[in-house]
Amino acid sequence: MEKLFGTDGIRDTANTKVLTPVPLARLGQAIGWLLRTERALFSTDGARGVPRAPFGQANAFKRPSVRDRVLIGRDTRLSGPMISASLAAGLLSQGVNVVEGGILPTPAIAHVVREMGASLGIVVSASHNPAPDNGIKLISPEGFKIPDAAEERIEALMRAGVPDALTGPEVGDLALETGVDAESKLSNIASKYARDLVDRAKEWGLSLKGMKLVIDCANGATRAVAPWVLEALGAKVVAMGVDPDGAKINDGCGALHPQELTQRVKEEKADLGISFDGDGDRLIVVDDKGHVRDGDYVLAICARMLKAQGKLEPAVVVGTEMSNLGLELSLKAEGIRLVRAKVGDRFVSQAMKTEGLLIGGEQSGHILFFEDSTTGDGLLSALMVLRAARHFGKSWNDLCKCLTRLPQVLKSVRVVSKPAFESVPEIVEAKRKVEKKLGAKGRLVLRYSGTEPVARIMIEGDDQAKIEKMAGEIEESIREALG
Repeated sequence: MEKLFGTDGIRDTANTKVLTPVPLARLGQAIGWLLRTERALFSTDGARGVPRAPFGQANAFKRPSVRDRVLIGRDTRLSGPMISASLAAGLLSQGVNVVEGGILPTPAIAHVVREMGASLGIVVSASHNPAPDNGIKLISPEGFKIPDAAEERIEALMRAGVPDALTGPEVGDLALETGVDAESKLSNIASKYARDLVDRAKEWGLSLKGMKLVIDCANGATRAVAPWVLEALGAKVVAMGVDPDGAKINDGCGALHPQELTQRVKEEKADLGISFDGDGDRLIVVDDKGHVRDGDYVLAICARMLKAQGKLEPAVVVGTEMSNLGLELSLKAEGIRLVRAKVGDRFVSQAMKTEGLLIGGEQSGHILFFEDSTTGDGLLSALMVLRAARHFGKSWNDLCKCLTRLPQVLKSVRVVSKPAFESVPEIVEAKRKVEKKLGAKGRLVLRYSGTEPVARIMIEGDDQAKIEKMAGEIEESIREALG
């Protein structure tokens, strides 16, 4: 059996390999068996600033053995119900109780699992990938991604099979979350998440009255929650990407495709454009002048705000090896240090927990604010962006002047295999030549995507034309060797 888990859970083309009903049911059985025999395996360490709050009022969980329940939520892909049902069947066969939460953003699942004290959360989503793909992310009772050791035990059980000792007549209970909150008109689970976000924003003193926002929900999991939250705080919202049909998720829209949002912000003369990906865990901002602003800008400005409010102790931010050098220089000018982690929000999260830090994130828009959440949350990040604008009394375009990006080129090359780059002579030689040309005035980073058959190239330097040429040389060497 191939390795199941990558850097962001399991991900592949839906209805192929493990993402077909029989293997999915076996996966559910393996997870269920471990929940019954080795539950502590799924627990994760907490993080500074993230409280463990009592569970609120979601009706679906007012049944016996709340702590034995697993919450399953999904994005809007056509394959989502099939995958959710197959996983639920396996869990139920092991006597594990399941709540089918329907369409929910990833951060909502993490939030509600932590609040309700559930055994586990399961996210059925391929995040920013196109609609034919899908995936599975497992959320610990504390709201973080499960430990590597738990993933390894699941894979071992998938290879060996679930022992017969716990199979038998005991079957778990399935709760279908069909309740709708009368005021918000969201499902009870989504409403819990949305109301908690609004309450938190009000604690900050954030009001969005007088603001006009254009949002792009990528035809994904935020399509109902995001407009409600922003309108509840007083904003006038123009919503795009809120009409999912199972196939339109991330299709020319959302965080990876902000072109239409950029145009709409200009047309509407909006204060800000806000773009999410399919499962709602990342954010890309379009400022009032129509400029696309990635996660580096969010980190630079929100870190400044938190420091000004006396909440950034120690004055350290976690980025990644892909974070632009301009971010590092911008933070340094404010007495804030940048620590770089490997690419992937799980690595950012690990670094933040290890160092006891409150803010970190990726250029791609996964931003973590440990004072308020355990995971990347596009909607929370949007509220922090708006909070910063109110705090400084400036437009986002003006705030972004604190960061001057160094010329940077990002390229993706599809590959058929992922050997270590150091083991491929053609790539080693191309890399050596580029690094010699860059000298001390630039950086080259090569890595493989953890979720796609793709090699990533990042080059920074002092001349855009030169680094684009260098990136082309690296791209060609990878394509010839691994394409």
